[in-house]
Amino acid sequence: MNSVSTANHWLWNFVVTMVTAVALSTIGYRYYAIYAVISALIPIVVFFLYPETMNSGNLELLNTVFQDAPSPWDIVTMAWKLPEGELADEGNRNESAKKAVEKISQKYW
Repeated sequence: MNSVSTANHWLWNFVVTMVTAVALSTIGYRYYAIYAVISALIPIVVFFLYPETMNSGNLELLNTVFQDAPSPWDIVTMAWKLPEGELADEGNRNESAKKAVEKISQKYW
């Protein structure tokens, strides 16, 4: 998988290098506005499409959310409603995780 990501990185570096020369000669300094817009959109995309998993505390609950979400778009919404910092007991991890996900799913739908 590392080779695929390296090849992808090199490919996009090549594309940016080839496009930048043409774009700068064609539209000039306004080409940098494209980079400004992309840079402004990245935090918005990350906020809405990448779930925060740092403070969840319960990895089984988080795993269940990823498995049971109706669609990939619903994972972030369900992750927002996870309790923060709760640790499950050793004996009933799966049951408590399933109950919490059902509770979150009922609130969501």
